[in-house]
Amino acid sequence: MSAMWVGSIISVDCGDVLGVFEGEISNVDGENQTISLINVSRNNVKCEVKEVTLSTLDIKNLKLIESTVKTEKKDHSTSMVNDCAPPTKNEITTNSPLIEDNQKKKGDGKKKNNKRLDIKKWQKERDDACFSVPVDSEVLDVDFDFEKNLALFDKRAVFEEINALSKSDHVRLVDCNKRTPTKYRHDENILSNDIPILRQISVPCKYTEEYVTDTGLIVPSVTVELKKMIYEKCEEVGLLPKVRVEMIGRGACEMVLHLLGGSYRLNPQNTHQKPSVVILCGSHIQGAQGVNCGRHLANHCTLTTILIPAEAKDSHSIVSSELKLFSMCCGKTVNSVSSKKY
Repeated sequence: MSAMWVGSIISVDCGDVLGVFEGEISNVDGENQTISLINVSRNNVKCEVKEVTLSTLDIKNLKLIESTVKTEKKDHSTSMVNDCAPPTKNEITTNSPLIEDNQKKKGDGKKKNNKRLDIKKWQKERDDACFSVPVDSEVLDVDFDFEKNLALFDKRAVFEEINALSKSDHVRLVDCNKRTPTKYRHDENILSNDIPILRQISVPCKYTEEYVTDTGLIVPSVTVELKKMIYEKCEEVGLLPKVRVEMIGRGACEMVLHLLGGSYRLNPQNTHQKPSVVILCGSHIQGAQGVNCGRHLANHCTLTTILIPAEAKDSHSIVSSELKLFSMCCGKTVNSVSSKKY
């Protein structure tokens, strides 16, 4: 290689040990058979030295990347070729659609092939740029100086900038304590609920037992004397025994329907899960109230059965009248536990 190649950019492959050098030729020594390069990068990593000298004994392969040698134009030879060239043939023009289609197909095929080659070339260059650097690169040999890099960070200036942009402690405290207004649905109550009063019923006598409902309401007990006095006062104002039987039977029915599942279970589409209710009644006012409750349950599509002794049917007038009404509601009446009508 002569000195005319000085300034050209080449790539020199020196094997697996030395690697691949790439740079600009600064000197060519023909006597010592050496080449000097500047702006050198070894295995795509820029070298810190200004100039690298390579011996031809170490060079395995050499590629010319960019040349500074100018080639002379051969005007004389081209003119001679033009003089000796045979006459060109006249172009044959035709309007045949078959020839035009063939020409278009050939042109499209060349474009597609060129596009594929460009994509493959781009993929190869991308892979070489990513994976060509060996593991034993000089970059990995240099340890990262954490202390030097940390000294470049001005902590005080950064915190001053953060404090200048942020709000003061008082403003931040007020923003945190701001409560966003709650949004209510159409079925929610916007009025705040008061503290519930669970002991709403009071009696004028001392009691030893209390009852608590499902909602937590406390119901006190009363003595027998107070109960009789309440019934007497009810009859004085017009609440006769028949009215009280209807009222208590209806209230007991509502409680039983709630325990059975309410409207979720008692609907016309749920015919295969009808609940069965058995009521034990006697020949007294409480028995009449139980029969009345059974009549209301039967009207709500429940399988209701009244278990009452045979002698109790005629012993109490209210009980017998309630049994007649119950029989009109398709309810069952049995006199013993061993009956097969359940």
